[in-house]
Amino acid sequence: NVFFLNCAVHAPAMYGAVEVFAKSALGAYQAAHGRCEQTLPFWSWGEDRFMQECLKMLGVIPVPDYTENVRDARCWGSDCGNKGAVAFHPFKAVNGWYRCYLASQ
Repeated sequence: NVFFLNCAVHAPAMYGAVEVFAKSALGAYQAAHGRCEQTLPFWSWGEDRFMQECLKMLGVIPVPDYTENVRDARCWGSDCGNKGAVAFHPFKAVNGWYRCYLASQ
């Protein structure tokens, strides 16, 4: 019953480019997400932080994985030329995404 934290630059956190959950963690969320919605100030967070805080509240164990597989601008930086990365974030505009795509080839 675990989920993975993928950034430790500011504080241990799960950043949204890739989110990894055990099936049992999602079962815990499905069964009790209403508790989180009633208790946590989710309206001021992104969904990645909401899931992280909710799962912790429900007793799901966070497991650190700081291998830098996820290149997130708010964490390790978005080095699109990093051949070891599995995801790059955030690229919400087509031109920026495409430039990153080309650099990753």
